[in-house]
Amino acid sequence: MTGGANWQATSAGLVDLLPLEPQNSTTVETLAPLADWLNVDNSDLAEQAIISTGDLREEATVLVGGDQPLIVRRAQGGGTVDYLTMNPTDAPLRGWGNVGDLWFALATSRGAQPSWSNGVLDWEAATRAVEILPGYDPLPDILPLCGFLVAYIGLIGPLNYLILSRINRREWAWVTIPVCIIAFSALAWFLGANLRGNEATLNRLAVVQVWPDAERARVDGYVGLLSPRRTPYTLTGDDEVLRPIPRTTTGNAIINTNTQTSVDIVQRDGFSAENFTVDASFIAGFNVTTTTEAPALRGSATISFDNTIAGQQRVVGSVSNDTEMVLTEPIILARGLAFELGDALQPGDVRPFDLTLPGTALPSPAMRSLTGVISITTRTGMFTNKQTVQDIMSLDAINGGFSRLILNASPEQQATLRRQMFLNSFIDDAYGTTGRGDEVYLAAWSDQSPLALDMQGANWNAQNTTLYLVQVDTTLDEPSGTVTISPDQFTWVVRDYFGMGEVAPIALALQPGEEVVFQYTPLPEAVLSEVDELQVQIQNVNIGGRNIPAYLWDWTLGDWEEIRVVDEVAAINDPARFLGAQNAVRLRFVSEDSGGYLRAGRIMVTQSGRY
Repeated sequence: MTGGANWQATSAGLVDLLPLEPQNSTTVETLAPLADWLNVDNSDLAEQAIISTGDLREEATVLVGGDQPLIVRRAQGGGTVDYLTMNPTDAPLRGWGNVGDLWFALATSRGAQPSWSNGVLDWEAATRAVEILPGYDPLPDILPLCGFLVAYIGLIGPLNYLILSRINRREWAWVTIPVCIIAFSALAWFLGANLRGNEATLNRLAVVQVWPDAERARVDGYVGLLSPRRTPYTLTGDDEVLRPIPRTTTGNAIINTNTQTSVDIVQRDGFSAENFTVDASFIAGFNVTTTTEAPALRGSATISFDNTIAGQQRVVGSVSNDTEMVLTEPIILARGLAFELGDALQPGDVRPFDLTLPGTALPSPAMRSLTGVISITTRTGMFTNKQTVQDIMSLDAINGGFSRLILNASPEQQATLRRQMFLNSFIDDAYGTTGRGDEVYLAAWSDQSPLALDMQGANWNAQNTTLYLVQVDTTLDEPSGTVTISPDQFTWVVRDYFGMGEVAPIALALQPGEEVVFQYTPLPEAVLSEVDELQVQIQNVNIGGRNIPAYLWDWTLGDWEEIRVVDEVAAINDPARFLGAQNAVRLRFVSEDSGGYLRAGRIMVTQSGRY
């Protein structure tokens, strides 16, 4: 959001979201603090500008400016609101050569995003999740079916013959056999029509994201409608946004949704899927998005630095369940680790936790994707990771093919597999990182659904599985002495890349002629006011020599400076000129400078200094 002379129009209707409540405007003599924040020349901004003024909200952070804030930031739910008190289309920002770096700094300094915040990533896993109904067998039992066939063959064959022979009326077989066939056909139709009962079944899976500063919680999920017979249905919701799950290729699935190309979604007061037909024993799958009143699941935690081991931190806190729900398998998720809380959280329970963050995890991508040259996480093969799925499940994954599990697994195993497929559909830990940053989360399961869906056309029952992901209110205990910001307290993006394929500072592989620029930014709670030392670590290098050529961007000169990484480490004791906005660091690697090929397992940055 931007301000300036037109601050009333730009903030209309959105004031409650802003970190600064604009009330007036004033003129400042210069916007040079913006250039100072980026660590670039500020002479082009030494002109008057109109900025909006007002009261800062309690949870707001001033990124640029002091008594006259120029950029103010506020976390809101799972996102971030930045308020620029000036208008960037007015002088002196209009035409400023570094305005691109300003936008880039704002976009990449907001902190890591947890691996479940990117929406649906795997529609095939979503389809499989809605097709699993624990205790439901898509095929009839083999023994009753065999018994029915034996009775049928026995009646129209040997038994019919013996009876007609006994009464000496074998010629009646021309009548009795068709009668038996008709009777058994009618019986088969009657049994088949009533085998699944008269009720449809809704398989409702939902994930609820809860934030301490938000009155509403976000709900994403899937609904699978199992039909006992071929019948038209209408599925309606209050505030739920419905859409069919896209058709995917699931060659080893037993049953599939059959409505993707024919269902009509209608919006009136709410959304509804109207008059769609589902065949007997088929499942129609839908994706659902809505919000609900935030449940009374609360928590608080304090992160403090461990003075004995550089980069290590301790997290102490507690969570409470003030709802009427029973939450099973509660787990605390923090940066790079999971901590099981033990038994289920009963209504009214308060559960403390105390854990250590070792500081050995990998830096996280700053975001899933950007346009243009900033390709970040187009992940395939070795880059796909499901650490968060394993953390939340806290159970061993079931091995074996999907179809075989559906047919042979117990209801408990099917329930576990359904959860696993559900999590796989929207969780993907980019390059082995969980994206939890400096936040702490409670993950727990419930058998109550937040989805207010109604179905017309038949009686119905529901099987519910809901995952709650609750962000704990976390504060940092800033020490007075020197601290080390470990590599896992940074995010990274690809700033520039000249080459083909996918590139990342994890498992980096550059071919001849390729070069890449990575930008590392400390997490919001890890930005130091004074940085005394900067270290670049390059591990598991394969270039045929001990000296690893790398370049650091000198923000003040606007040029690259070569550094030599010897024995996988380069230490810079006067790093001020290599630090951009929020202490960001840019690293450049050119394959030709390393003999045409460059392979590196991990490229990481650490900083030491004071808050």
